[in-house]
Amino acid sequence: VYLAARATGAALGGRTAEFEAAAGALDANSVDISKAMGLAYGPEAEAAFLPLWRAHIGMVVDYTTGVAAKDQAKQDKAVADLVGYTQDFGAFLSSANENLPKDAVAGLVKDHVLTLKDVIDVQAAGDPKAQFMAIRGAGHHMSMIADPLAEATAVKFPDKFPGMGMGMMTPGTMPGSM
Repeated sequence: VYLAARATGAALGGRTAEFEAAAGALDANSVDISKAMGLAYGPEAEAAFLPLWRAHIGMVVDYTTGVAAKDQAKQDKAVADLVGYTQDFGAFLSSANENLPKDAVAGLVKDHVLTLKDVIDVQAAGDPKAQFMAIRGAGHHMSMIADPLAEATAVKFPDKFPGMGMGMMTPGTMPGSM
């Protein structure tokens, strides 16, 4: 979230060098996340995850450029694409781990992409206090996604995460607050 906010803020502000650096850091983070997926779920999951993850970042970029150009049609398409992506991402995780119901994951990811949209909107409005609050809220929301995903992974692979998954959840239910 913080890397994305740096990239979108720089893009909206016309700071090309800063945008390129932030986008590079964001992509390196994407690669790191895919490697973490690979450690838990294997090389096929790692290979499938990265293009899926990068696709949603591209959609966020599309939304940002739509906001910068004041192109409502481009913004609307990007939001629709992001909402559609949540179903794809939910299906991907659900197929990898039966402890992650597709609709529950998709709902969490939908909230994530909408909090990123809010960040971009307040960045474009130029209100520093609102930007801080939106970025903080979006960052906080990430733990609402990461915690249940980590818990479900620990439950699925107790040998890889000894002591972390036992008794944490009932099979077939979404971990964490779900």
